[in-house]
Amino acid sequence: MPKINGNGIHLPEVSPKSSGYGLPYEHPMNWPKPGDNWRWKVGKRVAIKRHFLDRYLYLPKV
Repeated sequence: MPKINGNGIHLPEVSPKSSGYGLPYEHPMNWPKPGDNWRWKVGKRVAIKRHFLDRYLYLPKV
């Protein structure tokens, strides 16, 4: 779970080739309609500045 402190939200580190629902890559929960769950996935390629080159965001199922 993300931790919230005085400076904002601190998200957990994401491992290569991981996926999930919710944070750290999801749009706000229940957006645009209640019950909408977005799914995310990252690839294994990482840039020199430590961000993933392959990031995917999947729309909620209709």
